[in-house]
Amino acid sequence: MSKIKLTYEVLMISVIVPVFNVEKYLSNCLESILNQSVRDLEIICVDDGSTDGSLNILHDFAKKDSRIKALTKPNGGLSSSRNFGLDHANGDYVCFVDSDDELFPNSIENLHNGIKKTGALASVGAIHVVYEAHKELEDSDNSYYQIRYSGLKEINDQIRFSFHYSACGCLFSMKPIRELGLRFPQGLCYEDAWWHWAYFSQIDKVFFLKDAVYRYFRRPVSIMSQTFDKTSSKAIDHLTITARLFDFWIHQKQDQDRQDTMAKLLEDHFWFSYIYSPLDRRIDVLYECLKIIREYKLNVGTSGVLYEISHGDLARFFSTNTNQTDSAYVRYLQLKTLFDKYFPPSSKKRKLAYFLAKRAYNILR
Repeated sequence: MSKIKLTYEVLMISVIVPVFNVEKYLSNCLESILNQSVRDLEIICVDDGSTDGSLNILHDFAKKDSRIKALTKPNGGLSSSRNFGLDHANGDYVCFVDSDDELFPNSIENLHNGIKKTGALASVGAIHVVYEAHKELEDSDNSYYQIRYSGLKEINDQIRFSFHYSACGCLFSMKPIRELGLRFPQGLCYEDAWWHWAYFSQIDKVFFLKDAVYRYFRRPVSIMSQTFDKTSSKAIDHLTITARLFDFWIHQKQDQDRQDTMAKLLEDHFWFSYIYSPLDRRIDVLYECLKIIREYKLNVGTSGVLYEISHGDLARFFSTNTNQTDSAYVRYLQLKTLFDKYFPPSSKKRKLAYFLAKRAYNILR
């Protein structure tokens, strides 16, 4: 597998800040960036069609500091805003800061020093979480967002599984981003998982910082909070993200070397999607997982849960262990596969067929 290596010195760091209706938090975010000990920054703020006072705040800050670029675009979501920022980035390195979060004063300097001293193509720091919601996640957050390594480390897929997937709290070289044309997947949630694997799978060495470099606020109205509350049906996007990543590796001709990684990644993302989906959407999660297994011809022999799904052994996913439940679900999958073949994607006919099939399934349950 060919890897990308850095051959030139950093000239500037681009900081990309997507902005959407965050007037309450935006000033603190921007102040934390402007107060960085590193001064050679361009701060690209992308207003994503805000309807509050966010854009006015951006213009006020831009008048005070020429490093801030206030760009505007129609609303398109977080990935769209980050991609717009990447399109306008001039730096040799880039970091992402969400507009309701903050950096610590020396964050960018510490991340950059690690790269400058070692020649790594990325540096990754720990993330400190501030809780306005879901304090019950503190123990798991402390484990997930801490960094277990220190200094320069050669990485493999096992290590890529072992540090946080957040695009924030990291400094990335623009070299692989430009050469590979990397962009966040638009229209989907959990885009950081795609970015993590797409970017880090193409480099061999990363500089790790155990110190926190990013202050992440868990807000009660965020997508992640809605996911943990099971009030959003977006958890299934994890599976769509997984399929997009498989397509990326196939395009890079790296899929054959990553069969075990692909199975483990699908299993991890299946469980996240399943656990955090509303009860009436879990059947869709199972179906999407089965589609991915079949489409990519995954070897699921080492994964108990994927093996069960691929063979229709679904007892563990339902409140009853009766054969009637399993057979009903299998009939539903057969019908859905038939609908996918004959009805166009997103068509009214396909949606109606899905609805009727699911209703029949629920009656059988």
